[in-house]
Amino acid sequence: MADLFTQEVEETGFVVTGEMVPTIFQPFWFARNNLIRDEEADKATVTVIHKQGASFSTDWFTFVATTDRIVLTTEDPSKFLPLRDLLSGILNLLEHTPIRALGFNTDAHYSAPTEEAWHRLGDYYAPKVGWERVLVKPGMLDVLVKGTREGSKSAGVHIRIEPSVKFSPGVYFSINEHFDLVDLAARRQRLVVTELLYLIEEEWDGFVKYKSRALDQLIQNASPKS
Repeated sequence: MADLFTQEVEETGFVVTGEMVPTIFQPFWFARNNLIRDEEADKATVTVIHKQGASFSTDWFTFVATTDRIVLTTEDPSKFLPLRDLLSGILNLLEHTPIRALGFNTDAHYSAPTEEAWHRLGDYYAPKVGWERVLVKPGMLDVLVKGTREGSKSAGVHIRIEPSVKFSPGVYFSINEHFDLVDLAARRQRLVVTELLYLIEEEWDGFVKYKSRALDQLIQNASPKS
């Protein structure tokens, strides 16, 4: 059953890769451009603002920028649509910024009820058959599988499974859906941004529903059958 494992943390959001200038991404820049309220900017927790990277968080989202990407995430499922709208607002302001790719991401940590359940999940996704002939006490460290989400325009979905580094015993799932914009590089940048906004509008809700079903199924697959 799915409730054998308990979801402890789930972070969902976006990654946009391109040529970024991290120092512009300060809370007051978001407020000045009406992306967040002034009081949200005042209360934001700033980790770093530097030419190589910027990071801050509010009570409902976290924003990270480096010279080659921006990452926007939330742990609050009720904020998935506001997060989408926030990213759309950011991208509209970056119409002259070269952008290469877009990703939808979910990172989730689950605690296992017992060591037995934890090992059972590892054995399901990385069977020891064959490995016991070349390793002593083999165990799953990292499983990465690529496929597609039905009906999606993305280049593909990557799902990674690892032992959790936050909960022991526990398991970590990463789901990444990648939209490659390299083929748009020769077009006017405003058209690239328009394409990004379209993908976010059309695909985000589908991804949110998909990642929830996928996480449930990944747990159920390795659960004892009644």
